[in-house]
Amino acid sequence: MSDRRLAREIVVQSLYEMAQSGVAWKRALDANVERREARPAAAEYAERLLREIDAKREEISACVEQALTHWSLERLALVDRCVLEMAATEILHFADVPTAVAIDEAVSIVHKFGAAESGAFVNGVLDRIARDAAGTSGPTDGSLRATPSAAASTPSSGESKAPARRRRSGRRD
Repeated sequence: MSDRRLAREIVVQSLYEMAQSGVAWKRALDANVERREARPAAAEYAERLLREIDAKREEISACVEQALTHWSLERLALVDRCVLEMAATEILHFADVPTAVAIDEAVSIVHKFGAAESGAFVNGVLDRIARDAAGTSGPTDGSLRATPSAAASTPSSGESKAPARRRRSGRRD
């Protein structure tokens, strides 16, 4: 398992623990890093991600809530909500993580920890968040970023407008 995959799993488990027991994010993180025997790179990425979630929780929750159709955050399964918060943070605030990678990783993690039908649900919500953040209406292609520079990454009239294919194996994050 890559350091970033482990970090993402630790973040989801920490968010879950925080929601269930009310512990502070740093305490939940430290306990999960130790329990999962994470290497320093995984622990550092998990801390970076949790710190960003903590600092921008209202914005992240609002983006997730806006992407939900006929649902509220309170109605979501807790695992699904934790995965959505984690991946939405990467999509919105981590320019070094391609959108497609953030979505693929979230779907894999929710398959591991969530219900059988959660994968398709999480995929759809995250795709909507990515499209809304990038100001587009089509499917995400991994190049869309939730920053003002997103327009610069869209194809010019001479380039292909077809979405890039996502690789299922051998990808680096």
